[in-house]
Formats: sequence, structure tokens, C-alpha cells
Amino acid sequence: ALASIPRLTIEDLPVEVKENHHQEVLCAGQPLYIRSRHCNTIRYVNIAINVEDLNTDELMLLPFYIRLVQMSGIGERSYVEIATKTKDLLGDFGLFLEMGSTFEDTRIQAILCRTKVLAEDAEAAFDLVSQILTQTNVDDPLSIKQVLSTLRGEYRDSVSYAAHSFASLSAASRLSEVQHEGELLAGLSQWLFLEAKGSDDIPHLAKQMKDLQKKLNNRSRLTLHLLSDEGDEVAMKPILEGFVTAFADGKKVQRAQRSYPQLAPDSVHALSLYRLPSSVSYQAYAIRAAKRGTPLQAAQALLAQVMSGNELWELIRGKGGAYGVGATVDVMEQVFLFSTYRDPRIGGSFTDLVTTLEGYAAGNIDPAAVKSALISMVGTEMRPLSPSQESLLAFRRLLYKITDAYRARRREQLLATDEQMIGIAAQALLTSAQNADSRTVIAGSQLLEKEREKSGFADTEVVALPL
Repeated sequence: ALASIPRLTIEDLPVEVKENHHQEVLCAGQPLYIRSRHCNTIRYVNIAINVEDLNTDELMLLPFYIRLVQMSGIGERSYVEIATKTKDLLGDFGLFLEMGSTFEDTRIQAILCRTKVLAEDAEAAFDLVSQILTQTNVDDPLSIKQVLSTLRGEYRDSVSYAAHSFASLSAASRLSEVQHEGELLAGLSQWLFLEAKGSDDIPHLAKQMKDLQKKLNNRSRLTLHLLSDEGDEVAMKPILEGFVTAFADGKKVQRAQRSYPQLAPDSVHALSLYRLPSSVSYQAYAIRAAKRGTPLQAAQALLAQVMSGNELWELIRGKGGAYGVGATVDVMEQVFLFSTYRDPRIGGSFTDLVTTLEGYAAGNIDPAAVKSALISMVGTEMRPLSPSQESLLAFRRLLYKITDAYRARRREQLLATDEQMIGIAAQALLTSAQNADSRTVIAGSQLLEKEREKSGFADTEVVALPL
């Protein structure tokens, strides 16, 4: 019966990548990228607010500030009034951090603002959005206290089901400055930073929030993206110009030179241990992958896909008893990541990873598994996207300078990857691990004690998470 079900083959994959065409214009002096498709009269606008000039202390406060902006009132209007008005005028509104390396080895560090509006609401909606971004009562002590409590609670809740994600952030953070800053703002470091804040810190936090708001109120920080029905950009452009000019006319942003002495040089073998109330472990292991854009990195990405659905699944989930396991390559950050979820073992799973890589390096490769993984990876281009999804993906590709030419070349590299190249990719990762690797384990005290000696943890300090 299974054999009768139609399956995708290599020949079914699209020959060309979907092009990311845009019209670039100036909007009150700032870049506006316009893309057209059928959107059923809805306009999707994404706004990037450049924050690369913030110093280390300001950067650390950014996640708190972003949440505070979305949970505060404006002037005499309460948060409830603003939230109600936002729901009336905008079908979608949200702020989040966007950080990472671009294809050209520069960096993107921005607050991304996502919106979607109907034509009849657009002018009022973007007037409100500009007020939220520049006039919110971010120095209100009650709002600050509420946000502090909310964020702490979210971290405590999420660590119980997403500890592998925190472990992955932690492991990767020792290999590059970009990854380190990502962990500071979204990982365990941010949680511990928030937990250290008390009632006595609220007045100082209020001043810091107001100072940050004033600093970010600068139209030169803005880059905009519009996805709409063809022709709708004519009516939207003056509305977006009004939005841009609502910001102060400030100086051009210059990237801050932030330094992190605690980051190790190219040769590092890092281990971080965290304790939480649990009978299982969540661990991650990071190795530097090959340079983005190279055939070797494409092969390593395919290798990670193959291993995740085959040997790692069988050894670590099937036999080892973990609830989840996976390997992936972060293309832009050039890092190979392995992680396990609700794993009753620590050292055994790590050994299984190394053994699997050694097997691939020795040529023990199933061609059918490679082909299946290849179809899965390349076939993602076939997945239809909603206008909302397309608008964000198209904008991100612009921000990260991911060109159609690069995407086409990467597809060619993946399709050209054979079993021999997979073996070379595995050996390259093993060699890379000898020079630098980073491992993070989050587990219960009993499991950590059990594994301390046999896994080489004996001399490593264990940090207790605030649960």
C-alpha cells in the first residue's frame, strides 16, 4: 500500500528559485522596498529599526524595551485603550529582534515591526504605530513592574519545554560575537539578567527606558518593506512618508564597536552546565561549519538533514529514549548544531553523534537517505506562502543580502552533493571539532552527578537556574 502512494522525486523539484524582485524607492529619504502580488486588498508593511549603534548595556535592555513598548499606554491613554485601538486598526502588529550575519559578512541588528492593514485604515493605523514607537509611556513604573514579572514568568514556563533551544543558543554563543549577542538577548543570560532586577531597580530602569526611546526616535534608522496588490503602493507611499516623518530627523546611525573579552579565540573547547528540576537532560553541541556559499557547507547542511532523520533518530531517540534529537547547520552564522530534547542520557548521546559522524566520514552512507533528505531540503521552495509569510521572508532576504544568484547557486550545490561529498563534509566537521567546539548541558542534579565523572564534567561549575 505504501508503495502505491505518489512520492516526490528529484525530477519533481523546481528548476529555478522564486525570484525576490522589488522596486526600491525613497520614502521621506529612507529606503522603501515594494513588492506586488495578490493580497486581497490587504497591505503588509514591515519596518526595520536599525539598532547597531547601541552600546552593550543598551543592547541588553532591548528585549525588555520591546515588550514594554507593547504593554504601555500613550500619554493619558491607558495600555488597554491603545491595545484596543491597535486591534481595531491593524490586523497584525508585533515587534521583535532581528539579529545575525549577512551574506556579505556584515551584520543586521534591528527591531522588526510587522503590520498589516486595510486600505481604509492605513492612515490612522500608521499614525498610531508611529505614536507607539516614539511616544509610549516607557517610564511608567507600573508597566515596568508588570513587564518584568511577565518576562520572568515566560522564561520559567518556556525553559521546561524549550530547554534544548536555550542550550543551542548557549553552545553557539561561544563561537562568535554575533551568536554571543543573540544569547545575551534571547537566552539564559537574558533570563538571569531579568531575575537580578528588583523593585529598587525600577526607577533607574524607567530612566534607561526613556533614554532608549529618545535614542531610537530617529528616522534614519528606518528601512521599510511593502507587499500589496499591484498599484496599491501609489496610495500607500504618502502614508508611509507621513509615518517616517513622525520620527525625529536624527544623525545617520554608526555601528558601535562592542567587545566581549570573555569570548574565546579560534581555538576553544567550551562546556557550560546548568541545573534545573528535571530527571532528564537537554544538551547542545556546536562546531564551526564551512564558510557560507561553499559546496562544503551545502554538503554539511545536507549531512545534518540526513543524520537527523536516520542514525541520530534511531540511536538517540529510538534506543536512547530521548524525546527528540536533531542536527542543523546555521548557514549565515556558519555553525553546525546538534541538540537533544528530554534525554535520559548525556554522555551516551554525545558519543552517538561522534560515532555517527565517524561512520559517515568512513563512507557508511545510504544513497537513498541522501536523496530523501535532498528532496526535503530543496523542496521547501515549493511550499506555498501566505502574503504575510512572503512579506517577511522577502524582507529578510533583502536585509541579509541573500540574492537570487546565491540561492540558485546553493540549490545547484545541494543537487550536486553525492555520497563522497557527504563523507568529506563529515570529516571536515570532525576536524573542526578538534580546533573548536562548544557544549551546553541543562539537566537535573541527579543526572548531572551521575554523568560528572564519565562525561568529563567534574571540574565544571554548575549554574542553578532560578526555578
